[in-house]
Amino acid sequence: MKLIRHGTEIVTVIEHQREKTYLISQRGKQEWVSLFPVGDTIPVAEMNTTNLQVRLCAGQTVADEEEVVLHDH
Repeated sequence: MKLIRHGTEIVTVIEHQREKTYLISQRGKQEWVSLFPVGDTIPVAEMNTTNLQVRLCAGQTVADEEEVVLHDH
């Protein structure tokens, strides 16, 4: 999964079916899932499992394009 910055907006590119499957499986269990930079233990953003909206975590920034993983992947 990638986060891509377009000005002030952040767009998510879901690259793998397992990511889509995981997000769908979390609907009704948790509203937001954490997104971590590859190899990091501090989340950079969270994604809403229903509308796929992304919000940055407090104090975090995203480069023009950043590879991220879901907390269970």
